[in-house]
Amino acid sequence: MRRVLWWGVVGLALLAMAGSRMVLSTAKAGTGAVTWEAEDPKATLDSPFRKVNGTKLDSAPRPQRNAGGGYADIPEKVNGDKHENLPGWLRFKVKVPAAGQYYLWARVYWTDGCGNSFWVRKAGRNRQLLGEDGTYKTWHWVKLADPRLPLAAGENTIEFLNREDGAFLDQVQITTAGRVPTGVQPVTPGALVN
Repeated sequence: MRRVLWWGVVGLALLAMAGSRMVLSTAKAGTGAVTWEAEDPKATLDSPFRKVNGTKLDSAPRPQRNAGGGYADIPEKVNGDKHENLPGWLRFKVKVPAAGQYYLWARVYWTDGCGNSFWVRKAGRNRQLLGEDGTYKTWHWVKLADPRLPLAAGENTIEFLNREDGAFLDQVQITTAGRVPTGVQPVTPGALVN
């Protein structure tokens, strides 16, 4: 009788946990994630950033490609020996659904340890580091170094700044969820404005 009672209590606990997971999953689904392509026509840029049409395959065991019809990059060797105060930016005017603290993720491809980062900033704020990880020659997601980016409801300007050449940018996502995006993410209609 005690075993039956014990298994009954365990079963109820498992059902309660499953129910709470379903609630969490539902909560995560409504996190206000906004995703856009780096080469979107509404994005503006200053050299040496450029928008490239076409496909870039990576060297993963099961090769992945960039999403959409292209990507943005800083071509290799354009910075020469310079490492500070480099010219160039890629600017996005993003429509944010609600004010809050957002994680910023970027789907990137790094050529090597000298081409594995960008500076990122919200207009009017200090720049923050994105990258410096050791995953090379494969498309992958990286998070902005500072845990969260404060964004207002409505239009916000986010800039990627030149830090190292040989860095590629495919997609950008802002979200209030703490989970890592995987693979190509669906683009949010109307994410960028002119």
